[in-house]
Order: sequence, then C-alpha cells, then structure tokens
Amino acid sequence: MKHIRTTWLSILFGKQFVPIVFSVALIVLFQALSIEAVFFSYDYYFPLVYIIVINSVALIVSAAAPVPAGFGVREGTLILLFVFLGVPEEIAVAVAILSRIVALFPVLVGYYFASNMGVKNFLNLKKSFKII
Repeated sequence: MKHIRTTWLSILFGKQFVPIVFSVALIVLFQALSIEAVFFSYDYYFPLVYIIVINSVALIVSAAAPVPAGFGVREGTLILLFVFLGVPEEIAVAVAILSRIVALFPVLVGYYFASNMGVKNFLNLKKSFKII
C-alpha cells in the first residue's frame, strides 16, 4: 500500500504529471476530431465541444465497466448521448461503430507489424528507445 501511495505522489508532484495530463488531453482531442470527421462523412454537423464532452463521458463510463476495453459500453454511451442531443439514431449508431473502428485501426496496424517482425526483433526495437 505504501508503494502505491509513493507512486501516486511521485506522479502528481513529479515531472511526470504534466506530460501525462497533456497526453490524455491529446488523446481525447484526437478521438473527438476523428468522431467529428465521421460526422462530416455523413454530411451532418455536430459541435466539437459537445463531441469532446460526450466522448469524455463515454471514456469514463467504458473505463468503469467490467468489460475488456469497454467494448459495447463506449458505443452504447455514445449512441445514447448523441440521440439525447438530437442526432438521428441511424447516424449515431454509424458514428459510434465507425469511431471505434477508426480508434482501433492504428492498434491493428501496430499488431500486424509487431507480429511480422517477431517477438525477438520487437523486443530489441523496444530496448533501443530511451524513455526519459
């Protein structure tokens, strides 16, 4: 328990706090921009501020759910909140599903390259990067 407290204190008051908060903010912003791009692909305008808030709520709800990676929970939350704010159901469902696919695409590409490189080469590549 002491180790956990020490770790959290070092994160909050150390040099890591600002980069962590900045990274999370960038992730939320880029996810919101990808959701906005999916809305634009359906020729439907929805304010970016609402998308950021709705996406943040969906991420929190999906993180709290006991489901791996929040599959289904995030999409359901997005659909519920979009429809509540006046987005047609068809567009809300399509946006929720396509936003998950857009979010998973880089992960799948990374998995493909990592698996083709082999575990040994992947671990050697990982060792070559310096973490500050």
